[in-house]
Amino acid sequence: NSSRFGKFIRIKFNSMGLLAGASIETYLLEKSRVVHIGSGERNYHAYYQLLAAAAAGDPGIPADAGMAGMTKEQFNLVNGSGCYTLRSVDDYEEFKENRKALETIGVNPEEIQNVWRVLAMILHLGNVEFSPKPGEEDHVICSQTAALAAVTDILRPSQENGVALAL
Repeated sequence: NSSRFGKFIRIKFNSMGLLAGASIETYLLEKSRVVHIGSGERNYHAYYQLLAAAAAGDPGIPADAGMAGMTKEQFNLVNGSGCYTLRSVDDYEEFKENRKALETIGVNPEEIQNVWRVLAMILHLGNVEFSPKPGEEDHVICSQTAALAAVTDILRPSQENGVALAL
């Protein structure tokens, strides 16, 4: 079943930004890892990189991403295992390398900020909780409105750009 597998493609560029090589790694996708991580494991590296950049006050993190003052411990998608760092990995340096790679392949700054916004929304959505609506077993209510408000703030288009930007 192809939906159970993913591919990680590492593209290498030389100092002039020209393609220098590539490698492809196939891996098994585990749905359970999306919302639950095992003890001592980490979730997707991009989450930790974004959180490290936000903690460092990186000016490239959009203010509307809702990351200011947030810590790794506050996000359900990364706090389940208690493993936040790896000895051999500097998440902030990895973040900066990923941003530079995006710039090198021609992704414009606004699109890069949108990537950080999407990652932030995923982290915030991981904190949304639902509980049964009293007296109505086929309905639920959101019991974590702060996380939902953060996502709404990220999605809210500015007055200058309107709905076109949101789309």
